[in-house]
Amino acid sequence: MYAQQGQYESEGLPFGSGSAAEALDDKLDVEIRHGFVRKVFAIVGAQMALTTLIALPFVLYPTFSRLFIQNNIALLYVAMFMPLALVCYISCNPQAAREFPKNYLILFALTLCMGLTVGVICSVYTTQSVAMVFGLTCLVVFGLVAFASQTKYDFSGMGPYLYCAFLVLFFTSFVMLFTGYSRTFELIYAGAGTMIFSFYIVYDTQLIVGGKHQAPSVLMRLAGRSRSGS
Repeated sequence: MYAQQGQYESEGLPFGSGSAAEALDDKLDVEIRHGFVRKVFAIVGAQMALTTLIALPFVLYPTFSRLFIQNNIALLYVAMFMPLALVCYISCNPQAAREFPKNYLILFALTLCMGLTVGVICSVYTTQSVAMVFGLTCLVVFGLVAFASQTKYDFSGMGPYLYCAFLVLFFTSFVMLFTGYSRTFELIYAGAGTMIFSFYIVYDTQLIVGGKHQAPSVLMRLAGRSRSGS
């Protein structure tokens, strides 16, 4: 018992009357959340690296890339609409996003489609402009993640409002396919989309690292059951 008490005190955890178990649960919960954040960023980093490798030939060989696009225009349409089909599939079958290796296969397919789309964009626009947008995106993402992790403001209850804003943005894009739109409207639409997905980064990050409205973790539920059972 004294050895166990010394172990808790050495880790900065209180001991006695159940507080040690609760503190240990809290510590393990934080470690699990931080480990999940590291895993997510590792996967995103691997996706960005694979996207860069797929898009690189389009930048290095622009003449070949234009011929490839002209001869394989159907492949481009598949790359454009496949992510939407995969998102709909995950929405209808959320369990697919949790089953290994199905979840990694879905991520791999999404990354291939995004890499091909980015490669086509790189062949149309200048390399400098694409590199600038890529760098700004990385800075914005890391800045928003740092803000969400450190701020005292809680954004974890904004899920319904962000979902409504996303639906408006989504259906507006379909209307724009069949109606004409001006350059000004295009800029407003792009700005609104950037703002909404920036809020999503802050919202999702706070759900992971901890917020007032986050769902209780599996660890805490299991710990509660074990204590109630004992």
